[in-house]
Amino acid sequence: MKKLGLMLLLTLPFTQNSVACNPQTGERVQRVYAEWNGKNLGLWDVEFNKPKTFELSNGLKLGIQIEEATAEKYKELKDAWPHTPEMVSIRLLDMGTTPHKQLTMTWGGANSIQGYSEKGGADRVKELGSPGLTLHLMKAVCFNKFASNSYTKL
Repeated sequence: MKKLGLMLLLTLPFTQNSVACNPQTGERVQRVYAEWNGKNLGLWDVEFNKPKTFELSNGLKLGIQIEEATAEKYKELKDAWPHTPEMVSIRLLDMGTTPHKQLTMTWGGANSIQGYSEKGGADRVKELGSPGLTLHLMKAVCFNKFASNSYTKL
């Protein structure tokens, strides 16, 4: 029993910090964990329309830009799927060029895993090599436990 209590005590702060939802306001946050060629690039909270930049060991200065989907995108998907997931656009940029060269632009779920490499995945990006880039996109669903019907809305 002591081990269980200690484990809960140690993991509770990590669990709250790892959930992309402000526990006081309920504000949802898009979070991304990125790996390149099996190595951790980082975990960050997305600032929409602002690229996160990484210097890769192959010399590429990679920009990862996440943007919320537009109303037009949801309208386009409405006819394709009866229940449309929350979407984001993903742009990979070569930040070492002026202007920044777009390597690819794809759409993905706000809660999804997207892969990019010279062999393909969500898109083929030869500059990333192989096994390439993996993005883990996470956006928590938050609700107010005191609001009426909040449990049935999930």
